[in-house]
Amino acid sequence: PRTAERYSLDEACELPKYGLTIDGRTGELKRAEILIPCDFIGKRRKKCEEERGFASLGTEPFEVSCTITAHQTDSLNATATLTVRADWFGYKSIGDNVVLWNTSGDQGYPLLNYEYMCGDEDPRLSDKPSKKRKKNRCIVSKRCAAEQTDRWMLVNSTTGTLFLNESVPTEAPGVTGLGTLSDQRGSAGGLCELSVQYLRAEGFPGQASNSRVYELTLDFTALAPRPWTSFSYRTQHIAVTIGERAPPLYLEAPEGELLKPERFSIACSESPSQDAFVFDITTGVATLGLYHGFTLDITTGAIRIEPSKDMTIFFDHLTT
Repeated sequence: PRTAERYSLDEACELPKYGLTIDGRTGELKRAEILIPCDFIGKRRKKCEEERGFASLGTEPFEVSCTITAHQTDSLNATATLTVRADWFGYKSIGDNVVLWNTSGDQGYPLLNYEYMCGDEDPRLSDKPSKKRKKNRCIVSKRCAAEQTDRWMLVNSTTGTLFLNESVPTEAPGVTGLGTLSDQRGSAGGLCELSVQYLRAEGFPGQASNSRVYELTLDFTALAPRPWTSFSYRTQHIAVTIGERAPPLYLEAPEGELLKPERFSIACSESPSQDAFVFDITTGVATLGLYHGFTLDITTGAIRIEPSKDMTIFFDHLTT
């Protein structure tokens, strides 16, 4: 609950092992703070103040899951699973490394952590950092299944940025098991592996001993839904008597294999404006002046118009 007063971790949680923790008041995930003791140098011990810093996140990729409990009262609480995954690099995703594409817009996904991994060498990674930093050269490539994915989604071999090469074909295969975005017609996708080869990247994490050329990989899923661009009803006008029920209005879907919306909502304008219209996005019930007007099926888009007979009270007091 958003009104929780405190948050706690389960006893098996290993967030501290990776330098992470949560804020006990807000539940926010954050770096763990540590106390850095004084470092006395020489025979004379001068007074110094201890400093606070952040714990190390480690030098290897990791994944950790914990159960977070939100405590609102002694008897009211809720739990949720928090999963933290850290890797050498990655793309902004909506879930388990799922890269979501907007097929109707100009979009690109930069390779996160690229500047750190493929830019100038960080002098902290070497015991004897040179004054002249060494440039790490990277070669990025990918391969996907199904094959068509490699045609509509390309990767910049120098920067690792993903981009759409062409419009996603309607016959392109998809990926199942990812929820409503993938389990219907109208979504293309593929399972992909990204490869980053490092040349002359001495002293970099993940590198084999004395190796001058090595490779890191990342598995991700590309998903490109083709959503509805429009829809309509059989009629644009309907009249109904207060207290009566009109025949339901059913939605007409557009042609083609397009992804159906997961939910529907509605907004109405009043004439004259009274700020009396209210729509409940959870139940789909629309009221006018607190009186029932119609119901929208939020999953199918069907509308049932059935104004309450008591709505006459609202119209009797309507100001013009």
